Amino acid sequence: NTGEGGLTSNYFVTHKLNHNDNRYLDTIHPEKFKIIIFKFMSLFFNKSLAFRILKYITINKMSDTYIYCYKSHVFFRPNWSSDLKYFPKEVPKDMPDIILQIGSGLYGVKDKDNKFDEDRYKKVMSFCKMTEIKIAQGAKQTGGKIVASKITPEIAYYRDTVIGKDLISPNRFPYANTTQELLEFVGKLQNLSKKPVGIKIVISDRDNTQKFVQEIKDRFDKNMSIPDFITIDGGDGGSATAPLELMESVGLTSDNSLFIIDYMLSKYNLRDKIKVVVSGKILTPDDVIVKLSLGADMISIARGFMMSAGCIRARHCSGVEGKKCPVGLATQDKKKRASYLINKERDKIANYHNNLLQGIKTVLAVVGVDQCSKLQKQHLAYKTNSGDLYFDIKEYFEKKLHLK
Repeated sequence: NTGEGGLTSNYFVTHKLNHNDNRYLDTIHPEKFKIIIFKFMSLFFNKSLAFRILKYITINKMSDTYIYCYKSHVFFRPNWSSDLKYFPKEVPKDMPDIILQIGSGLYGVKDKDNKFDEDRYKKVMSFCKMTEIKIAQGAKQTGGKIVASKITPEIAYYRDTVIGKDLISPNRFPYANTTQELLEFVGKLQNLSKKPVGIKIVISDRDNTQKFVQEIKDRFDKNMSIPDFITIDGGDGGSATAPLELMESVGLTSDNSLFIIDYMLSKYNLRDKIKVVVSGKILTPDDVIVKLSLGADMISIARGFMMSAGCIRARHCSGVEGKKCPVGLATQDKKKRASYLINKERDKIANYHNNLLQGIKTVLAVVGVDQCSKLQKQHLAYKTNSGDLYFDIKEYFEKKLHLK
């Protein structure tokens, strides 16, 4: 998932240059003597230092927006001003499976007037599998914020903004003033991309959720467009950008939210029409099993992977009042970033992922099922703080959330 920052050049690291047809790319060919310097530095010093020097003497400004092809010694990045007809008709096989997230700032898919740009969206979707419209995320329900000190030339380039000025996303999505308008926008994106489109929300009210699902049902009965999936986030924020007064105070927890959306979609016979994705404090194998048993079709994990990459939850990633990530994972401090050893940390991330999957298989074996799709609510039991046991999870949630 790209996050609301849009599709940056970083997602093209695995993309291989096709020298016969790369008109959708902006390419820079270093002079031969610069390549010789690079090879010399790689041989007698280290490749990382050699690469930084080559970038500096070749590009200098906005160098981090370019990917380097070591085989052909060419810097490249998407050329969004190129004609749509030159972009791939299908997602290149050497690209990862990407979900494009569109936040309230429309970063990466807007025009100069900050309006949605259909042509740009189509170009971006040449490399993405699905689209997620972010209406809300955790406790960050007032729009994303980046302070001026963190607006580098690269971020300014990606988000089409200026350096030296705070970047404040709108506190609401521009095409979601009503549920009907939001669902119309979903349909528009589906027609433009010919790919699945969903929405990401935080649930804080049972009745509003029912009204929302009712509107989807009305559209479905009229053969109108409906979301392909709904992503549910818990009501707590994981980063320092989450206002403290909103953390764990506005949205429901992911378990409660998941049960409500699953219940409402089933009530209106839409459960098999719309996939449900869930996120929010999912860290361990048993966390995953619980969410899948409650009805989730897919799991989204951010915090767990950040922690496996070295995040110590210092909550200094905002950059406000001199705060800087002490690890180097979420900072624009070049010295601190240089101390973050990517090749070392990537192994820890891979280990977390592998052990997470292995742990899930272990729990599945204990439960007695051979695949995640067979998990159901009856595989769960719940113990209250007073010691009462509920072996019927459905009964517990319906009573707790007053769903009957």
